[in-house]
This record gives sequence, structure tokens and C-alpha cells, in this order.
Amino acid sequence: MCGIAGVVFDAPRDEAEILRMVRAMCEAERHRGPDGQELWTNGRVGLGMVRLAVVGSADRGRQPIKDEQGCQLVFNGELYEPARVMSSLGGYFDKEDCDGTALLRLLRARGVTGLRDVGAMFSLALYDPRADEVLLARDAWGEKPLYMTHIAGGLAFASTIAALHTVSGPLSIRAGAMQECLIFKSVGGNQSAFEDVSQLPAGSWMRVARDGTLESGRWLEVRDPGAPAERSEEIRERLVQAITSRCGDRYRNAVFLSGGLDSSIVATVAGRYGATAPRVFTVGYDVGGWQDEHSFALRLADELGLHHEFVSLDSEQVPELLRDTAIALEDPVHDPVVVPTLALARAAAKETKVVLTGDGSDEFWGGYARFDDPTDDIDAYLERTMVFHPRDLGLAGIPEGYLKNASIPAEGSMPALDRILRLESSNRLRNYHLARLDKLSMDAGLEARSPFLDVAVTSLALSLPAASKRVGGRPKAALIDAFSADLPPWLLARKKQPFTVPIEAWLAGSLHDFCHDTLGGSNAFVRDFTAPEKLLEDFSTGPGGGQKAMQLWSLLHLEIWYQSFGRKMEVAA
Repeated sequence: MCGIAGVVFDAPRDEAEILRMVRAMCEAERHRGPDGQELWTNGRVGLGMVRLAVVGSADRGRQPIKDEQGCQLVFNGELYEPARVMSSLGGYFDKEDCDGTALLRLLRARGVTGLRDVGAMFSLALYDPRADEVLLARDAWGEKPLYMTHIAGGLAFASTIAALHTVSGPLSIRAGAMQECLIFKSVGGNQSAFEDVSQLPAGSWMRVARDGTLESGRWLEVRDPGAPAERSEEIRERLVQAITSRCGDRYRNAVFLSGGLDSSIVATVAGRYGATAPRVFTVGYDVGGWQDEHSFALRLADELGLHHEFVSLDSEQVPELLRDTAIALEDPVHDPVVVPTLALARAAAKETKVVLTGDGSDEFWGGYARFDDPTDDIDAYLERTMVFHPRDLGLAGIPEGYLKNASIPAEGSMPALDRILRLESSNRLRNYHLARLDKLSMDAGLEARSPFLDVAVTSLALSLPAASKRVGGRPKAALIDAFSADLPPWLLARKKQPFTVPIEAWLAGSLHDFCHDTLGGSNAFVRDFTAPEKLLEDFSTGPGGGQKAMQLWSLLHLEIWYQSFGRKMEVAA
């Protein structure tokens, strides 16, 4: 787990200049890898990485990784079963080595299509001296970030926008991205919050030739769902394998436990079959209320005999956490759970470097309440996910960039909910859920692993029609049935509840003055998109308060994002 950075120029340059550029990029994302920094260049290509040491010894776990052909690999992420991969290639994996040695050998032997057969999360850059070209690739669903921008005479790429900023010069905020965030709580497509900074699409690759020519494609195959089927045994088998393969033996395993189905499955399996019993971390709030699920999490931990740590989040901590999340996220994500996520990550990082989570389940197994009564009208479905309606921002419709490059099967090609699940997994999952998990955990020096995103698990989920996953209309019925013998009846009977935060009580109470002070100024950034006065005046905890609270929170987070991060990107580093 680390951060990577690099530049690829169309013609040779001074090596010292390239190393200076890559070093500056690495320093900008040093929080992702506090355990070491390495640089390499051949005078045209420059690669760098900052390391969070999880696999391999201090010496042999370093990157870039070089093979006998002179190839150089840097990657951010984790290959979960490097010994199995090496064995399949006729080799041997030493635990003192970086797992990237197996990844490099796999790419050399089978090319990018070999990535279909391994459990991994990654963004990578591979320089091949024979062709004098650079290969970039990203994991199946976008767990690991990889940003790109064109610079004078070449291309720069990195795990963070801040790293790109050191070599690109001032960045311009993309107005459409701000509107996307206010409507949907995150950016969409493969863009970012800034003009000319894009993301390598999840499940894809790009080759940068010697002359700067770009070629791209997808290594991930996504098939249409087949006939309805009951696959409980296979579902359980694949998930148990995914969870246990992410339970290492070098650091004590940990689990973020919310008290919901997904994290409970992870904690249960990790506790029973993992190399060591995990420690579970859960969060509660000073104002209590229905959003506080920590009692369910603690009950399950006690029944499993797992040591648990409870993080109590006080509203007085929120302003500072909001600023910290805004900087760490880089692309705004207005989900209130960013605050407890960072608090949990910091608590877990004091104990370990690895945490398992239940993220990525709902989009593949049909968990959200908004999936009820599915519609073939994608615009109508998207309204269910909106915080502000486009008309609230003076727009005729959603910004066109939000669905750019999103995978939406043609109307009538499959049942409505199957189309919706494909849309969710190809767009919102990456930019809304996975971006916040990666960036907030990495900001704390913690590696977050999500077994539900294992390629073998998601491939099985995608092969099943939604009717087989929500049997009888029950959210995630297939998962519940697969683990019915593993989980206690009281948990299985619980109604689905998303991980939530008591923002209504906070905004109406202890955060009231902070919110008004932040948004009330005549020069507030959010005034470029909407007027906050009426919302500030009308907000209350009465009927309709929930939606108004979310709108107010989104404006608050966007304003803090601009003041803390956005405007710094608008000037030279």
C-alpha cells in the first residue's frame, strides 16, 4: 500500500530535472507512504513511490521493482495471494519480497488480461524498456486512485491530485464537478474536481508509447446476468475465500463494524477463519439517536468473542474533521460518513496497518432502499439519489459529465434493477464510496481491504440477475441466505440501515453557529452555485428537516473543501 507518481516525456530530458519533478510529486503524497520513498528515471520516464510497509522486508519490499529484462514497476495496492500467483507461473514467492514481484511476473507472462484471475486492488505503472513504453492499469472497481494530466512535452500520473499539482501548475476548478457534488454528493464519470485532471477508468489500462501516443482498453470483462439461480453455497465459499485471503499474519487484523449485515459477515468470517482474531472498531455519537448503531456492533463483537474499540464522536470534533476530510479527499465527497470514517481510521491506525470493511456489497447484491420499485427510466432513478435538484442550481438537467463513461445497458436489454446495479457499480461506487474509503484510510496510514470487491465475488454477483439477489424483494436476500447459519437471528432480522450520521441534530445544535459563520459570508464560494441564505433561515429539525440538513451539510462541506484545498490548487505549488 502506497502512493505512486510518474512522468512520461516524448523526448529525453535532464535526469536531474525528472528526479526533481518526481520527488516533488512523492513529497506531496507522502502521507500515503510514510515508511519510505524511492525514485527512478532513464532520462525520459520517471517513476516514484512512497511506501506504507505491509508486505515484504524493509529492503526487499521496496519499489520500483526491477526484473531481469529491465522492466520497472511501481504499484499502489495489494496482491492478496502472491504465493499462489507465483506458483501458477512456475515460480516461488518469498515473504521477504514485495507482492509486486508476483504482479510484475504475472504482467510479463500473461499481459493485462492476467489481472482477471487474481484477487487484488491496485493502480500501477510498468515501464518496459524493450518497447520503451509505459503501461498504466487500475483495479476492477477503482479501489485505488490513479489521476492523470498532460504537462508540457508529456504526461504525468499519480495517486493524488496534489501530486499532479506540483508539476502541472495552477489547476482550474471544474464548475460542472461542483454541481455534480451538490446534486449527487460526489463527482461522476472519470473526471475530477479540476479541468484537465482525469482518472484512469476502473478495470482499464493505458499504454503511453515512446512518441507519446496513447492506446487504451479494458482488461475487466463484465458479462450480462444469466438465468435466475440459487447459489448460496458458492456465494458463501467465494466470500469466505475473499475475506480470509485479506487477513494477513504480519499485522493484527481489524474490522470496521457498523452493526449491519456486510461488516458483520466480514467480522464473523475473519474471527472464525482468519490467521488471528481481528479487533473491531465501531463508532457512536454524542447525540445518540437512531443513527447510532454501535450497540448492535458491540453486541455482535461480544457474541463472537472479539476485542472491540468504541470511538465516540463528539460534535465539537466535527469542524476540524471536516477540514481534514476535505483535504484528504481532494475530490469533494459530501457523504456525512466521511467524518466518522476518518475518526475510525485514525483509531485503527494506532493498532495496526490493515483494516477490513464491508464496502462494495450493496451495489452488487441489491441492498439500498432506493432499489425498491425499480424503474427503467434512469433519470427518474437518479432523482432518488439527489440532494439538490438541478433546478435548485439553475440547471435544466444533470451536468452532462456525471454519466460520462458510465456503463448503462440499453433500455430493455435486461430488467430495470439489473441496469441500475450496473450504473451504480460503474460510477457512484468508485467516486462516492471507494474514493472516500481509500483516501481517508490512507491519510491515517491505514490499508483498507474490501472483500466484497474481490473479482471472484463480483463476477458471481454480476452473473446473477437481481431477481436472484433480492428474492421476494428482500434486500440482499442471497447474502442473508448464504450466511444464515453464521449470523445470529437478531442481526438477520434487522431492517437494512445505511451507515448514517446525526447531522440534523448537530446542525440544529452545536454546529449551528459554525455553519452560519462558514456559509454566511458575502464571499462564500458556494454562492457561485446557489444562495445559502434561505436554507440557513428555513432549516429546522421539523418535517422535511432531513433533506434540508443534507443540503446544508453539502454546502458546508463544499465551502470547507474550497477554503482548505480547492483554492490552493488554483495557484502554483
